[in-house]
Amino acid sequence: MIDFFKGAILLFEVGVAILLIALILLHGPKGEGLGSIGGEARLFTSPQGSTSGLTRLTAYVAGVFIVLALLMGIFW
Repeated sequence: MIDFFKGAILLFEVGVAILLIALILLHGPKGEGLGSIGGEARLFTSPQGSTSGLTRLTAYVAGVFIVLALLMGIFW
């Protein structure tokens, strides 16, 4: 029974890790980088509306990832 529980936690952890990687890659860049040097910076545009939900979802998935990692640390 405990081996099944370990396997389920491990499988779920891998799935959450892949989801977390995908969510992090969906985030846009925070700064302009070298584009601001040439005058191509967007000064007064803010994509906060679309990214606030994505940020919240990423935080929840990261929390689940941490809890699962702690459970794996306890059982292994």
